[in-house]
Amino acid sequence: MGLLDISKSVKLMFNPDKVAGVQIIEWTLDRVQQQIHWHPTLELCLCLSGHGRFTFTEKQYELGPGDIILVNNTERHTSQSNPGDDCVCLVFCINMRTIHDYDRDLLLPFIYDPKTFNHLIPAESATAQKVGRLLLEMNLEMSEGQSASRKIVKSILFQVCALLVRYYKSDEMIKSRKQITWKFIMLQPALLYIQTNYQEPLCLADIAGILSLSPSRSRHLFQEVLGEGFKSYLLQVRIQQAKQLLAQTDTPITDIYLSCGFQSSTSFYREFKKITTITPHEFRKQASEIHE
Repeated sequence: MGLLDISKSVKLMFNPDKVAGVQIIEWTLDRVQQQIHWHPTLELCLCLSGHGRFTFTEKQYELGPGDIILVNNTERHTSQSNPGDDCVCLVFCINMRTIHDYDRDLLLPFIYDPKTFNHLIPAESATAQKVGRLLLEMNLEMSEGQSASRKIVKSILFQVCALLVRYYKSDEMIKSRKQITWKFIMLQPALLYIQTNYQEPLCLADIAGILSLSPSRSRHLFQEVLGEGFKSYLLQVRIQQAKQLLAQTDTPITDIYLSCGFQSSTSFYREFKKITTITPHEFRKQASEIHE
């Protein structure tokens, strides 16, 4: 398998159906903590059985049957099953554009301050029970593939989002979220461009062109929406791709850093260790030991 094929396989998992706007994956959380990552899609995770945990930069949540975790397409996170108790989940990867084109207010639950947001909807809540039933119905429709099933899935998706809006309406931040919704949406073309062109020598001027904004305004937009700058976000994307290739392939490290947009081994090793605290060689060794 060549480098190009490897890169494609890493991204293949997140490919929402064009009609339904969602991809559904049954996923057993690893017994060791997964690499910290984020997706180009919005994500809802419904725990079916077992117990595990989701970890974000600022907080951690214990997960059990019926619990639901909500994650947007910018926040880094990781997860794992509890020892001896495999956590099986249905993961719903949602195309943000599908929701936006129908009613952008339905995006509000996914536009949040990660420091204060509660990602967990507990199983005992009425909302988790309603949403859980709808998510299971969506999965059944997608798996059976009957006539118009994808359109039905799409309509259920909107119901789910409406229930999430209702659930979070008591959050005092909901009004302020409406004010930044347009900024969040405005930034998406830039994030998509970076996620698909991270191997190129990108600069802020390139992103400003994508956004039809000045470099200065583009810089502020990144900071306002993500809480970090363009360079920091681009670096995180490149390091994440490098980590996946190190863990999942035996591709030479030289080929990996070149395919991930780094111009020299010095810059790659420096930035990789700054973010992960270990070298690429050490990371690969740890990943191979975990999966033995």
